[in-house]
Parts: sequence; structure tokens; C-alpha cells
Amino acid sequence: KSTRGMPTLADHLRRHGYRTAAFTEGGYVSASYGFASGFDVFVETKNPDVGSGEIDKTFAKAEEWARSHAGEPLFLFLHTYEVHSPYKPPAPYRDRFPAAPGASQIEIESTRYDAEIAYTDARLAKLLETLGALDINLLGITSAPTNIVLDLIPEPGASRVPDAKPPTLLASLPA
Repeated sequence: KSTRGMPTLADHLRRHGYRTAAFTEGGYVSASYGFASGFDVFVETKNPDVGSGEIDKTFAKAEEWARSHAGEPLFLFLHTYEVHSPYKPPAPYRDRFPAAPGASQIEIESTRYDAEIAYTDARLAKLLETLGALDINLLGITSAPTNIVLDLIPEPGASRVPDAKPPTLLASLPA
């Protein structure tokens, strides 16, 4: 149960036979705030550089857990700070969004932000391919930044993984 005594989605799904796991990057999505309630596994990958994401480590742990429970009903919760300041995208993505010569600090940060989004989209696409290969058929995605575009989700009825059933997408993108 949550810190307010209310059952969480993880509590409910666990009671109904789901294996439940959360892989977060801490901050306010932390066990100390009651987020671990209902999860069989709750892993926080914290970066000493507060606000910096660890998407590769976080998603790799989640993919490993999902593979180890393939064929079972799963509830997987993921949280990353990847698209948060300070923006430090990997070189291939940073190079795709160069700042113009003489750009202001705001323009430079904007290009780094765009690079972080592109990197996160690519990493999320890889995660979705892994989950699709495991025949995961329910997926929820939420986002705090309002301008993240999830253009990597296949059209309904399509799949990026041969012979995999496409997931039902539950998306929550704030206006």
C-alpha cells in the first residue's frame, strides 16, 4: 500500500498473479516516498549528479528482469531522469544536433535537450523491441515533460518484432 494506505496498481496486479518490478532513478520516485509498495523488485539507480539520467543502466536491469520472467504476467514500471538538466547526450546524438556558431547558452541547451530526447527515444525503441519479443501485450507510458514525442510506437496492428503481438498502448502525455 502507498504511504497513504491506498492500494497501488502494483499491489492490485501482484494480488492477481503478476510479477511486479520497478526500476527507477530515485529522486521523488523512491522507496522512501512509498513507491516500492506492491513491487516484488524495486531497484533505484541513483546518480550522484542529481537530475542526470542513467537510462542505459536502468533499462538494462529492467530488460534482464523481464527476460528472466518471460512467459509470466508482468508489470514493469520504469522511471528515468535522462531528459533532465544537465543535458549530457552521448556523442552520436549530440553531433546530430549541433549548436550554430555563436549560439546563445539557451540555444546550446535547446540543442542538447533535443539530442537527449532523440537518445531517449532510441533507447525506448530498443526496450520496446525487447519487450515485444517477450510477447508483452500491455504497455503504459507516461511523461512529465509535455513536449516529448513518442514517434517510435508502431501503428495499431503493427509490430517491430516479427511474429510478436503488438502491445496495447496506454499513453499519458500531459497537455
